[in-house]
Formats: sequence, C-alpha cells, structure tokens
Amino acid sequence: MFPLYEFQHIGDGIHLIFALIIGLAFGATLEQSGLGNPKKLTGQFLLHDMTVFKVMFTAIITAMTALFYLHYLGWIELSIIRFTASFPAPQFIGGLILGVGFMISGYCPGTAFIGAASGHKDGWFTIVGLFIGSFVFATSYTWLESFYSSRSPLPEFLYQFSMLTYGMTILIICSLALLCFFVVEKIENHFSLSRSELCKTEP
Repeated sequence: MFPLYEFQHIGDGIHLIFALIIGLAFGATLEQSGLGNPKKLTGQFLLHDMTVFKVMFTAIITAMTALFYLHYLGWIELSIIRFTASFPAPQFIGGLILGVGFMISGYCPGTAFIGAASGHKDGWFTIVGLFIGSFVFATSYTWLESFYSSRSPLPEFLYQFSMLTYGMTILIICSLALLCFFVVEKIENHFSLSRSELCKTEP
C-alpha cells in the first residue's frame, strides 16, 4: 500500500485500515494453509510435507509478477518502493540462526503468532523467544553494527546479474517455479511413502 499512499491515491489513516485488512487476510491465509501447525514447518525439514515451500514460492512469484504488471500499467512506480538492501554475510548468518529456530520450535516469526492465535501453546513460547532474541540483539548492537552493516558490491536485483530484462527474468523464475513444484511434489510423495511404510513396520 505504500506506493499508493505516496502517490496520494489513498489518504492518511486509510492506508492503515488497508494494512490491517491485508494483515488479517494474510494471517487467515496462513492458517487455512495449515501453517499455524508446527508439524507443517518441521515436515518441510523432514521432506515429507513441502507446504511451506509451495506457499512461500507462490507468494514470491505472485508479488513479483503483480509488481511488474502494475508498473507496466503505470499504477505503481518501482523506483519509490523500498526494497531490502543486500547484506550477504549478515543475512546468511541470520538465516542460519533463524533456521535453527525454525527446526526447534516448528514456527517462523509470522506463523508463531498464527499458532498462538489458533490455541497452540508452543506458539506463545516461540513469541517469547522472539522478544528475548530481539532484546539480546538490540543490547549488543553496538558490537555487531560493523558486521550488521557490511554491504556487498554485488547488484541489488537478480536481473542485474545478467543481460536479461526484468520481464524476461520474471518469466524464467516463473518457469523455474513450475519445475520446482513438480520436483518437490515427487520428493514429498517419496518421503511421505517411506515414512508411512516405516510406521507400519514399527511394533
């Protein structure tokens, strides 16, 4: 909603209402996808339930394609959208830490709140862990600032790595997504079948 607010298509206060509606819709979508259940996320790491991968990759290509066409139609100016800058080293380390938290708790930051709202007590414990981790990071930021702010000379956007246009890059990623969905479906079926056979053989 930020570009529409910047262009004054929506006024003060209204954009907060839109943000609330979008947030509620996003939370409801996560819950309907089953992502409020920690077994979904742990199933991702065990390769027998690839729902998280499918949902997140679908969200990425939908947002990416929508932004491209909204810009093409002149409804959104991409230059005023605030994209997250690339900090490869700190983002890699942060991803590892977050991944460990995923495996231990069965939640990501967003799904922890969905799980808590759905009545899962472990979701509340994960939320407490989020606040503790945030507090530890904030209090130690002065020691981590140089590493946290370390930038990379690499391009900010994927299409800048090649001579391809923005639109062609999106087409390739969408095609890759279809291939990935086919592959993960095979992986999911294989590990689900192996797991069910193992359960049958256990006394």
